[in-house]
Amino acid sequence: MENWFLISMTKIDVVISILNDVFTKDMRFNVALKSNYINLRVERSVRPMISGLVGCELRHHLLFVELINEVTPFDISKHLPVCVYLANALFYKRFEEKEILLYLKKENLSEVALEALNKVNKEKIIPERLVSGSPEYLSVRYNTPLWIVKMWAKHFGRGLSYRLLQANYKPTLTHVRINDLLGEDINIEKDSNFKATSTKGIYTYEGNEPLKKNDKFLSNQIFLERPAYKEIYDSLEIEPFHRIGLLSGFTNPMYLEILMHEHVSNLEMMCADFQHYCDAKKVLNLFNISNVNIYEASAETIDTCLSENVDYFFVLPRNSNLELLKDTPDYFIHFKQESLDGLINEQRVALEEAANRTTDGGMIIYMVPTLNKRETLSIVKDFLLRHPTYSLLNEKLYLPYEDSNTSLYVAKIMKMERKDD
Repeated sequence: MENWFLISMTKIDVVISILNDVFTKDMRFNVALKSNYINLRVERSVRPMISGLVGCELRHHLLFVELINEVTPFDISKHLPVCVYLANALFYKRFEEKEILLYLKKENLSEVALEALNKVNKEKIIPERLVSGSPEYLSVRYNTPLWIVKMWAKHFGRGLSYRLLQANYKPTLTHVRINDLLGEDINIEKDSNFKATSTKGIYTYEGNEPLKKNDKFLSNQIFLERPAYKEIYDSLEIEPFHRIGLLSGFTNPMYLEILMHEHVSNLEMMCADFQHYCDAKKVLNLFNISNVNIYEASAETIDTCLSENVDYFFVLPRNSNLELLKDTPDYFIHFKQESLDGLINEQRVALEEAANRTTDGGMIIYMVPTLNKRETLSIVKDFLLRHPTYSLLNEKLYLPYEDSNTSLYVAKIMKMERKDD
């Protein structure tokens, strides 16, 4: 069948369709792209242009909402095409203005769009009614929900929260780790696409083509991993006889980092998310890794998965995962503040269950990629108050403006040896 999304007007139709799926159907950005490209039979040659405009709108969405509010109350079911017009006019500038105005005219939105654009001060795009430096201003400036801006200011102070917002607004670095299981030298140091980091075995990818097209990535010689995960494992004194457990509630490379070490004879891995379970099994098969027992299991069912207690228990429960604000342009749309209480309860349960399954003298390593004291410092403090046989060995908060380029909290919690009577 002939492809019919070949003229500019229909490209705009696709852009609007994708954004409608993201905002009104709660569909993830990458899923919405793939779904629309397949279902609408969009030619590959025009996909990058469409994806670029969609991404631009998402990364500046809160600004466009305020600009439209200058003219008329914003309505998500009505004004997304105006957001697209503003995204192209102010930032993207790859579509001709008349192409988008034709679409807007058909939807009776051209006057709103032109008036919103005419109100923009070219030297100061953010509306003047938002006081510079205020939480409302920073929310729009850095495309971050207001409740998060206020929370960070409360938890970390004005100066640090400002640095967090700035860092999250910058492009994310792509870090990869060498697959040590291959037992071969891949000469990555001689490859100009990669730059060594201060963490041995971790490199920054600086190539022009997407990493997924790189030969080393396609042949599983390298995989995605940020420096913090390797640093955390390397700081532990894990011996061949130690039993290791891992509760993993979100996509992360900790299981691969653990399994990269030959002295690890077995890993008991519990995935609290079905998609993560499926993805992890696929990766394990690709890497030909067999020394792992993997289950789909929630925090409440840890006990049923383990036949014996473990010496090191990595607890990475479901969480607000605010690190994704930096990585994913639509994360702020999908994550709801109201879900926090439920997630924090899961984290408490995860620590309780892990405590029941950790040997005397063993350790719990609690890790969450987020910047929220309720899920980090506070939850560990509450755990220690309830469990006097555990003590905090150390804790660390990785911040996105540091070399680690990540938001990650880790606490090492040691279980005391039981004294013989």
